[in-house]
Amino acid sequence: MPIKARYSKLKLTAMAAVFGLFPVIGFTVAAVEFYFRMTGRETGPIDYELFLIVPLMLLLTPVVVRYVRRIFDDGPVLSIDEAGVFDRRWLDRPIPWDKITWSAVSRIGTQSSIWLKLAAPVSDYTTGGSKRMLANLGAFTGVLVISCTELDVRAETIQACIDQYLPPKSPP
Repeated sequence: MPIKARYSKLKLTAMAAVFGLFPVIGFTVAAVEFYFRMTGRETGPIDYELFLIVPLMLLLTPVVVRYVRRIFDDGPVLSIDEAGVFDRRWLDRPIPWDKITWSAVSRIGTQSSIWLKLAAPVSDYTTGGSKRMLANLGAFTGVLVISCTELDVRAETIQACIDQYLPPKSPP
């Protein structure tokens, strides 16, 4: 049974809200400090703790933007069918079944992922750019890790579908 997993709108909205609090609070604190200094209500030395907020805003704002963009993405993210496994976040074309040697579910806390051991480098399934660079960083492991945390299909369901398509293992 083929699977087409999409982003879970509820999960992404929750993550955007959680991570979005920090930049909003940071911008608010900075604006209030700036307002008090401009109106003369604050005349003491600058609160240098305020500068700790800036890196936090610079790091988390792109994360929030990524989550918000994904909320509006309705296309399939992960496809599993007769052609193989295709995760458009990491790949440019499907990995055929004869190139996958084993698969397993990994769960750390509430985050789940599928680990695929490949007989060919992941970079063989990317055409270039940042996907190729990231594939080359993990090339020495021969494992592709597919995050299922943001998807609307559970990792166990995805793993069951993969098990149907994987070639049977020969006894040792």
